[in-house]
Amino acid sequence: MEILKRILKRKEFIDNPPVLLDIGASGDLNQKWEILAPYSIGVAFDADDRDFEYINKKDSTFKQLYVFNSIVSNIESKKVYFHLTKSPHCSSVLEPNKSQLENWSFAELFDVGNKTELRNITLKKALQSIGIGYVDWFKSDSQGTDLRLFTSLDQQIQNKVLLAEFEPGILDAYKDEDKLFSIIQYFDQKNFWLSKMDVKSTLRFNKKVEARYFSRTEQMFLEKNLTKAPGWAEITYLNDFSNEKYLTKRDYLLGWIFSIIEEQLGFALEIATCGFERYSDGVFQEMKEYTLLEINFRLEDDEFYNYLKHDAVYTLDDEKLFDNLSMCTNEKEIFIFGAGSFGERVLEHLNNHSIKLSAFIDNDINKRGQLLSNVKVVSLDDLPTNMFIIIASTWHKEIKQQLTDKGLKIGKDFLVVYI
Repeated sequence: MEILKRILKRKEFIDNPPVLLDIGASGDLNQKWEILAPYSIGVAFDADDRDFEYINKKDSTFKQLYVFNSIVSNIESKKVYFHLTKSPHCSSVLEPNKSQLENWSFAELFDVGNKTELRNITLKKALQSIGIGYVDWFKSDSQGTDLRLFTSLDQQIQNKVLLAEFEPGILDAYKDEDKLFSIIQYFDQKNFWLSKMDVKSTLRFNKKVEARYFSRTEQMFLEKNLTKAPGWAEITYLNDFSNEKYLTKRDYLLGWIFSIIEEQLGFALEIATCGFERYSDGVFQEMKEYTLLEINFRLEDDEFYNYLKHDAVYTLDDEKLFDNLSMCTNEKEIFIFGAGSFGERVLEHLNNHSIKLSAFIDNDINKRGQLLSNVKVVSLDDLPTNMFIIIASTWHKEIKQQLTDKGLKIGKDFLVVYI
């Protein structure tokens, strides 16, 4: 991640640090922000300070942190009513929808302990008060008002947001809430694309019915053991960089960083490529190389990719397989590892290409010495030194390891055929 730190130290971000806006800033610092925070301005809002941990660590996290311990809403009013619920994570300016919630096992978390009038500020006024005219990463968990808060920003600020995170409801937890479908509908018309959706679930179990049939102790185990239903979602949108008139070199640099953090490597490569074409700055070439390296790291974790890389994985309709095997037959005997139906299919194709099979190999001792399609089944220990093995089995991974342990090399001494 050193390249990310080097980019964040560039002049573009010294003059205009990344702005990370967090609505409903309870709990710990967003882990994704750990590398960004020392170079960034944090703007945090949370009216319910019962779980306000990282916000209090003002000197150790952000380059600069502004904290608004007040309601943030789209309402032009100095105060608004706020519903303090049993769980601080469920407190909201919206009233919990009690009649709907009683059908769900987590209903008691929304029980309102107090309805109080609290200080209120709009996003527009909050940003103006601290002299900030842009937002790079918009994160909102406002319990029902995420979309109306985002749309309360000036259109130009919305267009330049590089990443937006929301946590909208799917079920009816609050009255008149901004639900998942409305956010998707809005952003479908904007210069953003949905990069992540993590659907969270809860148990549909009417509280009265639950209490009628199960003790309080038994109820504790219901959610753990019964099938749950979608309740809300954590979603992330990335700016699609189609609206070039709003974008600067800084945006391309930071958009790439956000894409790397989100592990959207294909999009990160796209941004780095476009950035280099547009600005001819060598840093974008470094960004491309880093992204390609990250992509290759992930490909190398894929077993079949490594087979392909060593010319050692084929399908039965790949003529290259039989061309290579035909060349092998001059020096080596051909064996199929896997005395089953798939092995018989491979034999049929070998016969069609006039490639002679010496024997089947199988780890099942009950098959050894038997004939399969008039070809003998033998043990791996019975093979000559001048052999080449075709793995034709669903146990290809274990067989590959077995052959490797005997000193055989993939591509040179054996290959894999799959359906």
